[in-house]
Amino acid sequence: MPSLPVKNPETGSPSFSGNSGAVLAFVNSEGVNLYYEETGSGHPLLFLHEFGGDARTWAQQVRYFSRRYRCIVTAAQGYPPSDVPEN
Repeated sequence: MPSLPVKNPETGSPSFSGNSGAVLAFVNSEGVNLYYEETGSGHPLLFLHEFGGDARTWAQQVRYFSRRYRCIVTAAQGYPPSDVPEN
């Protein structure tokens, strides 16, 4: 499993959202480690990035909405720090 914390290469922050209070974690789904981070509290909002992006796509939205909601940002399979398949 990849090590934590992961650093956002653009900001140097330990999270993609730039929130130093974010929970950084992995969940294993059928043998694949998928990265996610959570910040804030309240009703959950799930942020999924598009094909050409990654979890950083949502940084500004997460900073804003985490004041009132539990924001969950993922990195899909194939997008580091989630597992990247060899084939």
